[in-house]
Amino acid sequence: MNIIRQLTSDEYEKWDEFVVRSPEGGIFQTIAWNQMICDTSPQLSGLLPLVNMDEKGFQAGILVCYSTKSGRKISNFPMFGYVSPVLSPELNYANRYHTYKNYTILAELLKQLVQEIKYIRMENGPEIWDIRPHEFQDWDIETTYTHIWKGGAAGAWEKIDQEIKETIETAGQNFTFKEDEEWKNLDRFLKGAGAGVITRERIEWLRTRGAGRLYLVADQKGTVSGMTLAILSRENQTAYLWGSKCNELKMEKEVLPYLYWKSYEALANDFPHMDLGGSDRYEIGLVKDKLGCEPVPRFITTFGKK
Repeated sequence: MNIIRQLTSDEYEKWDEFVVRSPEGGIFQTIAWNQMICDTSPQLSGLLPLVNMDEKGFQAGILVCYSTKSGRKISNFPMFGYVSPVLSPELNYANRYHTYKNYTILAELLKQLVQEIKYIRMENGPEIWDIRPHEFQDWDIETTYTHIWKGGAAGAWEKIDQEIKETIETAGQNFTFKEDEEWKNLDRFLKGAGAGVITRERIEWLRTRGAGRLYLVADQKGTVSGMTLAILSRENQTAYLWGSKCNELKMEKEVLPYLYWKSYEALANDFPHMDLGGSDRYEIGLVKDKLGCEPVPRFITTFGKK
């Protein structure tokens, strides 16, 4: 028999072990990450960790940070990172057949979640493919895309469009790629990403734990032409790029492929999966397509009225 309840603090270590074992788990579902999200936002008032359990232990769970307004708990996803459930590896959620057990477990978890949180907006990770538990409980659903590299740099290079390969090789003659180990360009990066104090504190949290790297592309004069932040999730050997920018639109088609590729090349040995993030324009998505990345749908799900 399944029960749904909140985690207790003495179960936090056990939860993080569950996250590491889950194919849907990563840094964004850990206790430390979610506690950091709460601690760095003056508007947030708490963390709700819900789990669906049976006699074998955790079957699924979700961690949600929330604020309280007029006695109502509301939750919106943070500026970066996913908010989505994780499931037991024994459920084989990724297999798209005999889905009824996964459906039931997630549906019951979501039913309890909206009893606790009156308005909630989640950006689910790309691992969450079956959105029917939301659909049949009247959640609003938006679809967007991310692009993912898998399997390591050698295999990824073979899949890149020949024209983009030549662009990357030419960019290697005109630009340099490096990690900003001292984070001297953090202010410039934050300004370009439209981020402020809260995001700075969150990036500092990543930096002090060795879970973030700031990568730069500079021209021959040393002028920074592009930047990206890599969030390193050792829980699932995945690097998540955020805030990837080229400073000049006319240089975008040269700088961005070089920035993406060199970031993956630098990380692929330890992080063979790379999530390049969403694309705010078709042209950016097209670059990622030509890089041989897999376009994967993500679902933004919303329940209730804000």
